[in-house]
Amino acid sequence: MLVEINLLPKKEAKPIGLLLILSGFFILILLAVMFFYMKGISYTNEIQSLQNEINLTQKSSALEQKKATVIESSSSVEQLKKSIEWAESYPIKTIPLMRKLTALLPERGFIQSFAYDETGTIKISVQFDSESEAAFFLSRLDESKWFDSARMTKLAAQTINGPITTDGSQSNTSYLPRYIGDFDLKVNKVTSKTDKADKETVKEGVEGK
Repeated sequence: MLVEINLLPKKEAKPIGLLLILSGFFILILLAVMFFYMKGISYTNEIQSLQNEINLTQKSSALEQKKATVIESSSSVEQLKKSIEWAESYPIKTIPLMRKLTALLPERGFIQSFAYDETGTIKISVQFDSESEAAFFLSRLDESKWFDSARMTKLAAQTINGPITTDGSQSNTSYLPRYIGDFDLKVNKVTSKTDKADKETVKEGVEGK
């Protein structure tokens, strides 16, 4: 009978529990790596989305700024246009106007007060020797092309007392009354700005005097 003798060392069986633990640990590490990888991709996408939004906002802001610049430029042009229109419609200078009014006055008519606004409206007070002179002046204003309208709003007589005598008493010397007429006039801006109108003023001033 043969006896089999095995002199090789007997292999010890590896514990299954250790393998399972190592496998589980490896799986956990793998899952963690995948989680952080996916999270990183998500963050990257979110950052890219935010960057796109920032770029879009910047483009929108630039576009709005460009629109605002265009609007501001358009507003400036409109303002300039209004300024030009205002300058064109601005009333004539006072000196030619005063010359015109003086030329239309009767020989002994004197302007006491004068008010003139940029709308072309004039208010004047004039001293006359008689009521007929006031009517004559109003008639000449109506006939003049310089004025669109003219009306006398008031005519009042002013009594002038005699001078004070040496003894301090009032002199009984009588004087003719003076008349103060108030007039409202509307300037014709077109006619009043022409050279013809200026020549008419000079001519009438010479003839009137």
